[in-house]
Amino acid sequence: NVVQNASFAEPLDGQVDDDGQPTGTLSIEWTLDDGPGAPAFDDASDPTTSVTYPAAGSYQLRLSADDALAATSDTTIVNVFDPLPTPWLNDDVGSVGAEGWAVFSSPSSFEVNGSGADISGNGQSNGDRFHYAYQPLDITSNVEIVGRVTQAPPSNPDAKAGLMFRTSVTSRIAANGYIYITPSNGLWLSHRAGTGGGTAFEQIDPLATPPYWLKLVRTSTNAVRAYVSPDGADWVRVGDRTVNAGGGTKLIGLAVTSRDNNETSPGIFDSVEVRAYCPADVTTDGSGNGVQDGLVTLSDFSYYLTLWSNASPAADLTVDGQCDLGTSGDGVTLSDFSCYLSEWALGCP
Repeated sequence: NVVQNASFAEPLDGQVDDDGQPTGTLSIEWTLDDGPGAPAFDDASDPTTSVTYPAAGSYQLRLSADDALAATSDTTIVNVFDPLPTPWLNDDVGSVGAEGWAVFSSPSSFEVNGSGADISGNGQSNGDRFHYAYQPLDITSNVEIVGRVTQAPPSNPDAKAGLMFRTSVTSRIAANGYIYITPSNGLWLSHRAGTGGGTAFEQIDPLATPPYWLKLVRTSTNAVRAYVSPDGADWVRVGDRTVNAGGGTKLIGLAVTSRDNNETSPGIFDSVEVRAYCPADVTTDGSGNGVQDGLVTLSDFSYYLTLWSNASPAADLTVDGQCDLGTSGDGVTLSDFSCYLSEWALGCP
């Protein structure tokens, strides 16, 4: 059994069968064999009572039954974890055989333990099955998630640990984009463009192994972009994919499947950050009002828009294509300005 939050009462699932003889003599009791503290049972004589745990840790609980003629008992292990920091949540997706969990370590590390057959398929019989630690997003939010996978689940050569944008945790066939690494079969990018559709796969690097840096950017309502890096400094853009998000809240986070539906296995991440997606690819040579060779500021925009209004081109401003509506590496156009202004409106610096 897994409990993600010790501060809430969680039900047990004990069962006692009795033949009713002798009448009225059956006694039932939950007790603690071992653990970091004494749990509080709502009713220790009820096999399905709820329990509140005093702290995170592993608890061995014993359920005993005695009818004066015979006595028996059995134990269960309950692993209790602190809740993830706000706004992080975690859930199993699909019909997994072993319940998953996630653990956070300050300042930015996660261990995500997931079972699940795979993240693939296009039907309820063969859709996604995995564990997901995630943050909800407003539909208008353009964000990126970045992190280093230090360990892929060791349970299977094709087990997966990576970053995912997803439209739902309640549907195992939800639209998603997923950049991930395996223990021994390299880096992959997969996506399901729409809910209920098939999953497309592209192998990015068959020789890559953890530790490896991944980044997933939600660039618009229906698009995601993936990057990879061996060192977190030199990033390679490996694909743009359409993921039809529709309306409402969407999700971005860490997805792990052990490729064994009855066994959990850990994917370990560090340096995880979810942040506003901002165009860091525009530089100025100093003719504007911003920092020379630094990010273009709103004051730069004002300066260059004045040049355009006077029919004077701003030849000193270049873009690498991330928000460029012209040719990569050319001067920034008025349409590019519109794109970047939209980014600023979403909270970019």
